[in-house]
Amino acid sequence: MILRLFVVFALFLCTGCAAFNRPFGSMIGFSKPDNEAEVRDALALAADDFKAERTSRALDRAVACREATGLPSELKNEVELRVEEYADKRIQELSRADGDPDELEDMLVLNLPRQLAVRAGVRGAELLLADDEPFDAFLLLKKVDTKFPNHHERQRAGEILAECGLKLANDGWNFLGWFKTSDDGAEILEYLVVNYPSEPRCDEAYAKLADLYADDREWELARERCEDLLLYHPDSSRALWAEAHVPHFRLLGLKSPEYDRRELVSARSELETWIERHAAATGDKPELEREVRLDYADCLARLARSDLSVAKFYTRIEERYGAVLHAERALEEAQLTTDTELVSAAAAAADLARAMPTASKKQP
Repeated sequence: MILRLFVVFALFLCTGCAAFNRPFGSMIGFSKPDNEAEVRDALALAADDFKAERTSRALDRAVACREATGLPSELKNEVELRVEEYADKRIQELSRADGDPDELEDMLVLNLPRQLAVRAGVRGAELLLADDEPFDAFLLLKKVDTKFPNHHERQRAGEILAECGLKLANDGWNFLGWFKTSDDGAEILEYLVVNYPSEPRCDEAYAKLADLYADDREWELARERCEDLLLYHPDSSRALWAEAHVPHFRLLGLKSPEYDRRELVSARSELETWIERHAAATGDKPELEREVRLDYADCLARLARSDLSVAKFYTRIEERYGAVLHAERALEEAQLTTDTELVSAAAAAADLARAMPTASKKQP
């Protein structure tokens, strides 16, 4: 536990140190203007800095002018115009391949026009991804979404989120079983499918989430993500896989055939539907069809054992109707499998039930 806390603290320091030294604290060397005259002087100096391509310093000066009070409206407007102009140029400078994503993130707190701030945030996320910091890119985009819902850069943001999430989800790194990169990937992909449902790679995200949850034996979640894929992306190339895995994960999630009959019946129906629809069209996916047929045989065997268990109960209490009904159904289900022992057991149970006296206590 101590080691884990140390790692978290170290990561915090690594990501936080830059924040303590980022722009807008770089105005050391000049005082903040307090009145109209000082603001006009500061704006003039900022203009000189801007012409000399000291854009960051020009922006700092203009931002500092906002703190002055008692300014006439025209001067307040002038300050805002200069902040926007210098911020626009600074975003362009920082957007180069060698730009600083941390400075771009700082633009989000400058109360800039929506388009400028969003552009800075999304470009900062692109740079973080390029620097192999996909989770930080996600956090930045999440911040942009929170501050500017339904912004104009959603298409590009969705593309970045998909790339970040899938990159981490496919990374098998973990730290002593405590931190798994794939967990971060799952968090991003869940955010993607909820907040960016129109992103073209959401079908891939749903499929990957199903795999990740299956790896953690979270069978219900895995099945739900397959169902989501089918619901929202029925034309996806992954739909065939998802349709096959809905019953697959349903079966894996069942613990007792005696108490999960309804789920078994659902799985059987889903598997039979898949075979009816797709078996003849899976020439290039023979492995998938083989898996479906194995699941189908497993499902039938479980149903047969479930009916056998119920038939034995009715036989024990001498309830002929129930015993015959369940034993014969068990035999029908067992005969659809290749399990000869199960077929023999079901046949013996059916014979025993039929041989019982016809009088019964009560029909089930």
